[in-house]
Amino acid sequence: MSDFFAQIVSPIPNSPDIPSIIQNVLDQALPIVLGVAVIFIMYGGFLIASAGGEESKYSRWKSAVLWAIVGLLVVVAAKAIVDGFLDTTGLR
Repeated sequence: MSDFFAQIVSPIPNSPDIPSIIQNVLDQALPIVLGVAVIFIMYGGFLIASAGGEESKYSRWKSAVLWAIVGLLVVVAAKAIVDGFLDTTGLR
């Protein structure tokens, strides 16, 4: 049975263990989330510019910008937590 587990290879290249895999995933996700957040903030700016005094468009603007910022903060916080954990435990 131990021979079976010795043959399992990491699905992500250059990632020998789970903390490295998590760090690689977060390193790849951060630019994507940043790009999506910028697009949603620009979309929110378009909504506010085209609102024309309609309260429903203002609420859509607030929602788009709020969730873009929340998503960005969640990914940045996750990366900071993983980096802090790896530095503290000496796994990096």
